Amino acid sequence: MTVHLDVSGTSGTLGDLAAGYQATGILSVHDGVIINSANGYLGYNAGANGTAVVDGAGSAWNISGKLNVGNSGAGMLTISNGGIVSDATGTWHMAPSLRARRWSTALGLPGPTAAV
Repeated sequence: MTVHLDVSGTSGTLGDLAAGYQATGILSVHDGVIINSANGYLGYNAGANGTAVVDGAGSAWNISGKLNVGNSGAGMLTISNGGIVSDATGTWHMAPSLRARRWSTALGLPGPTAAV
Protein backbone atom coordinates (compact mmCIF):
# COMPACT_ATOMS: atom_id res chain seq x y z
CA MET A 1 0.00 0.00 0.00
CA THR A 2 1.27 3.48 -0.85
CA VAL A 3 -0.11 6.58 0.82
CA HIS A 4 0.69 9.99 -0.61
CA LEU A 5 0.33 12.82 1.90
CA ASP A 6 -0.23 16.18 0.24
CA VAL A 7 0.47 18.97 2.69
CA SER A 8 0.64 21.79 0.16
CA GLY A 9 -1.39 24.75 1.34
CA THR A 10 -1.61 23.29 4.85
CA SER A 11 -1.17 25.61 7.78
CA GLY A 12 -0.60 24.65 11.37
CA THR A 13 0.63 21.29 12.58
CA LEU A 14 -0.43 17.78 11.67
CA GLY A 15 -1.13 15.42 14.53
CA ASP A 16 1.27 12.55 15.15
CA LEU A 17 3.04 11.39 11.98
CA ALA A 18 4.35 7.84 11.73
CA ALA A 19 6.04 5.60 9.20
CA GLY A 20 6.07 2.00 10.32
CA TYR A 21 4.10 2.48 13.51
CA GLN A 22 2.65 -1.05 13.39
CA ALA A 23 3.87 -2.37 10.03
CA THR A 24 6.29 -1.08 7.37
CA GLY A 25 6.30 2.51 6.18
CA ILE A 26 8.45 5.11 4.45
CA LEU A 27 8.24 8.88 4.76
CA SER A 28 10.09 10.94 2.16
CA VAL A 29 10.38 14.72 2.47
CA HIS A 30 12.12 16.47 -0.42
CA ASP A 31 11.94 19.31 -2.96
CA GLY A 32 11.73 21.99 -0.27
CA VAL A 33 8.62 20.57 1.41
CA ILE A 34 8.19 21.39 5.10
CA ILE A 35 6.13 19.11 7.33
CA ASN A 36 5.08 20.10 10.85
CA SER A 37 3.80 17.40 13.20
CA ALA A 38 3.09 16.98 16.90
CA ASN A 39 5.21 13.80 17.32
CA GLY A 40 7.07 11.49 14.97
CA TYR A 41 7.36 7.70 15.03
CA LEU A 42 9.58 5.47 12.88
CA GLY A 43 9.39 1.71 13.49
CA TYR A 44 7.57 2.11 16.76
CA ASN A 45 5.84 -1.18 17.68
CA ALA A 46 7.30 -4.69 17.72
CA GLY A 47 7.69 -6.02 14.18
CA ALA A 48 7.32 -2.54 12.66
CA ASN A 49 9.90 -1.09 10.27
CA GLY A 50 9.87 2.66 9.60
CA THR A 51 12.14 4.84 7.49
CA ALA A 52 12.20 8.59 6.95
CA VAL A 53 14.35 10.49 4.48
CA VAL A 54 14.57 14.28 4.63
CA ASP A 55 16.61 15.38 1.64
CA GLY A 56 17.58 18.70 0.12
CA ALA A 57 17.89 22.34 1.05
CA GLY A 58 14.62 23.77 2.34
CA SER A 59 13.19 20.32 3.13
CA ALA A 60 12.26 19.93 6.79
CA TRP A 61 10.33 17.83 9.27
CA ASN A 62 9.55 20.00 12.31
CA ILE A 63 8.22 18.10 15.32
CA SER A 64 6.88 20.05 18.27
CA GLY A 65 7.08 17.02 20.58
CA LYS A 66 9.41 14.04 20.30
CA LEU A 67 10.81 12.01 17.44
CA ASN A 68 11.01 8.29 18.21
CA VAL A 69 13.21 6.27 15.86
CA GLY A 70 12.86 2.62 16.77
CA ASN A 71 11.13 1.73 19.99
CA SER A 72 10.20 -1.92 19.90
CA GLY A 73 10.58 -2.00 16.10
CA ALA A 74 13.31 -0.93 13.70
CA GLY A 75 13.60 2.67 12.58
CA MET A 76 15.97 4.58 10.32
CA LEU A 77 16.31 8.31 9.80
CA THR A 78 18.35 9.77 6.95
CA ILE A 79 18.95 13.52 6.72
CA SER A 80 20.93 14.59 3.67
CA ASN A 81 21.90 17.43 1.36
CA GLY A 82 20.84 20.24 3.68
CA GLY A 83 17.62 18.68 4.98
CA ILE A 84 16.56 19.51 8.54
CA VAL A 85 14.81 17.52 11.25
CA SER A 86 13.96 19.12 14.56
CA ASP A 87 12.02 18.12 17.64
CA ALA A 88 11.65 19.48 21.16
CA THR A 89 15.19 18.31 22.04
CA GLY A 90 17.12 19.86 19.16
CA THR A 91 17.67 20.53 15.46
CA TRP A 92 19.90 18.51 13.16
CA HIS A 93 21.39 19.53 9.83
CA MET A 94 23.17 16.57 8.27
CA ALA A 95 25.36 16.21 5.23
CA PRO A 96 26.51 13.75 4.17
CA SER A 97 23.73 11.42 5.25
CA LEU A 98 23.46 10.36 8.86
CA ARG A 99 21.65 7.11 9.44
CA ALA A 100 20.27 6.48 12.92
CA ARG A 101 18.80 3.10 13.74
CA ARG A 102 16.81 2.45 16.89
CA TRP A 103 17.45 5.95 18.17
CA SER A 104 14.88 7.76 20.25
CA THR A 105 14.73 11.15 21.90
CA ALA A 106 12.55 9.46 24.50
CA LEU A 107 15.72 7.72 25.74
CA GLY A 108 17.24 11.08 26.58
CA LEU A 109 20.02 10.88 24.01
CA PRO A 110 21.51 14.25 23.10
CA GLY A 111 20.93 13.83 19.37
CA PRO A 112 20.94 11.33 16.51
CA THR A 113 23.70 8.76 16.83
CA ALA A 114 24.49 5.87 14.56
CA ALA A 115 23.99 2.50 16.22
CA VAL A 116 26.07 -0.54 15.39
